[in-house]
Amino acid sequence: MASISLPRSLLKHLKDEERACISRITFFSMRDDKLYRVKQKSNTQGNTKINSYVLAANVPNVPIKKLDEPLNITFNLINQNASNLKCVYWDESPGLSPRWSPNGCKVSKYVPGKQIICSCNYLTSFAVMDVYQNEGEKENVNDLSIISNTGCGISFVFLVLTIIIHVCFR
Repeated sequence: MASISLPRSLLKHLKDEERACISRITFFSMRDDKLYRVKQKSNTQGNTKINSYVLAANVPNVPIKKLDEPLNITFNLINQNASNLKCVYWDESPGLSPRWSPNGCKVSKYVPGKQIICSCNYLTSFAVMDVYQNEGEKENVNDLSIISNTGCGISFVFLVLTIIIHVCFR
């Protein structure tokens, strides 16, 4: 499953009147990112896909950003074969389109194929993002690999032939 560990200093920076308004902290978990979909721009870094449940923590009517101590979020991975994982949070900064952002989040522990623990400085929605190559890029990498291996094989054959000729005509 998944969990969020809140730091002791979570409410430390709030004013007394803000603290008095706090009656609860809400948490929720979603199996997918349907509420958090963004139109993906074409870029050279590949495509992205959420590879965990989306977890959220919220103090109603009180925005909490840039925590003194990070909160820790533990995720189980959906695709256990994913390799390029990033911890992200849902960024709704004014003047920008809402999007997943890795700024302020980092991987603090990773158990390959099973679990990842993220540390983040915000109180919002969190997930683990898998950054992968486009299918066309995968084919190009495969083609280049075949060409490289063929070239190395031909070079090896001519190296052996050169050594044989050198030994015979010495």
